[in-house]
Amino acid sequence: MCWNIEVSIASCLFGWATCLYLLKRQRSERDSWYALYLLTFTFTQVIDAFLWHLNSKNDTMEQGLVACRPFQFQFSAAPAGHDDYLNYAVSKYMIPLVVFSQHATQLMYPSEQYKQNPTAQKKIIAFHAVPCLIMCFCFGCTMLTESNFPYGADTLFWGGNFQEFPQALIQFGATLHSGLVAFGFYYFCNMRGAILKAHLMPLGCVVAFLWITEGRMDFGSKWCSYCLIYSVVYICEPWWYPNGHDSPTAAAATKATKSKLKSKPRSKTPVKKKTPVKKKASAKKKASAKKKTPVKKDTTSRRRSTRTKTPVRPKNVQKFLRQRTPGRTLRSQTEQSY
Repeated sequence: MCWNIEVSIASCLFGWATCLYLLKRQRSERDSWYALYLLTFTFTQVIDAFLWHLNSKNDTMEQGLVACRPFQFQFSAAPAGHDDYLNYAVSKYMIPLVVFSQHATQLMYPSEQYKQNPTAQKKIIAFHAVPCLIMCFCFGCTMLTESNFPYGADTLFWGGNFQEFPQALIQFGATLHSGLVAFGFYYFCNMRGAILKAHLMPLGCVVAFLWITEGRMDFGSKWCSYCLIYSVVYICEPWWYPNGHDSPTAAAATKATKSKLKSKPRSKTPVKKKTPVKKKASAKKKASAKKKTPVKKDTTSRRRSTRTKTPVRPKNVQKFLRQRTPGRTLRSQTEQSY
């Protein structure tokens, strides 16, 4: 893959078309992440197409793109020529930036673990910037080198000439980078089941393909095969992942989380509406209770007073009149006294 400018442009356009399809499909919240993650791999196609164009444009050199070894492992100087400076700027700064965007987008996978702890997600993304900064420091100009597959032809080699270093160390670092990507899918993104297999199998196939055909892992430009493979894998998700969940337990867990998220706003709204109603009702009851209580007290006091006064007074008067004064004069005097 990416053996020339035509293949780079074709894979880039196919990746962009797949991104638009995934954004419109929205089968799940993963489709937005699929489109964003795939977009970062199309950036490498744009860079490769630009470098191939720069190689064909450079008529002054018979070899095309060449390494600028004096400008590797430093930040203070740059080549003087226009085409050499463009090669240097794109290779030293843009390629590590695109690689970092791939790592950062990978770690933006919509997992429940990151939704609960977004600060940890930001720290892990910042940690992945360290190897990209090392890459930026080590890189210089991209050069052409021989490749074996599909036939003996020149291919792009990012960053310059590193022959002075042990090749075993370089190949180990390139393979370790692929292992970091695989570890990120499992541990950081918390992928499981079919989703994890759909990402690890293409990664393993590309690594094995480079080792079998080229005998090395540091051909970064040939990693554009990711763009085409992941495009097909993401489009075919309804076939290899029909239910959208790895297992019934995972499906139940996702349904439970969705129900909780839906129930939270609904539970808040009626409480706000009911609280003033309850307060008004309680105020009315209190007011009615206050009005009724004095009425009851007044009636009972009046009834008691009438019951005690009315029957006692005439009986005492009659007894007194019968015993002491049988005459009318005494009756009138006692009545007046009472």
